[in-house]
Amino acid sequence: VTLCKPNLPENSVKVVVASGEYSYITDELKKLGIAVVTTAPHIRLPYPERFHTDLQLSHYSKGKILVSNNITMAEDNIVKKLTIVSADTGVDINIQKSTSFLGNKYPHNICFNNVVMDNKLICNVKFTAKEIIKEFSKPGCKIVNTKQGYSKCSIAVVNSNAVITSDEAIFKACKKNDMDVLKITPGFINLPYYNYGFIGGCCAKLSKDILAFTGNIKNHPDYILIKSFLQNHGVHILELSNKPLLDIGSIFPLTESP
Repeated sequence: VTLCKPNLPENSVKVVVASGEYSYITDELKKLGIAVVTTAPHIRLPYPERFHTDLQLSHYSKGKILVSNNITMAEDNIVKKLTIVSADTGVDINIQKSTSFLGNKYPHNICFNNVVMDNKLICNVKFTAKEIIKEFSKPGCKIVNTKQGYSKCSIAVVNSNAVITSDEAIFKACKKNDMDVLKITPGFINLPYYNYGFIGGCCAKLSKDILAFTGNIKNHPDYILIKSFLQNHGVHILELSNKPLLDIGSIFPLTESP
């Protein structure tokens, strides 16, 4: 077992971090032979987002996990579970505490909600944890700044230079940086207590050529466009359930087959 690059596994994923709220999704991942590190509810996040992985932590560099400086059961829970995974697999997972504190209102809940794609970071720079900005301020790295603070929620990563989003600000920022972007219709993804959820929060790469969705992507009005875009990049769709698409706050691949 080896560590994955953030969001971009090359081989079959072996361990992921995902919401502990929806057992039907984590059970399906386990059936695929994937171990799931589940989040606990974070009392400092807005109630509908309390389990969301992409708000509780950031896998911002290979094997580097950043969690908030709030002392809560959620942080304690995730740190303990990741420490066990590190010991069991023999891979070195570096868990760091950020200087950032999570808050229960936007934009104070988004300091970890960024997208890492090889040497690129897509985020709202103003509200992203300083440790992450520092990592991508190094030579050879690129920071793509966007007004949308929910960057990870809003972006489905297809490969190191291709994404899917419904957000206009992200679409423009990625296009400006010569990325291949499919813009889809907003909505049609469930997120309890909100009008709708986002594409990045309901999917994840489980290998180089598989993008898994939490529910039935065929019911999305832009399904044909999505399927075609993915096929153009050699990526196949896997549905983890027949239920409606559900924004669970992203799934983070952590380790993969060698």
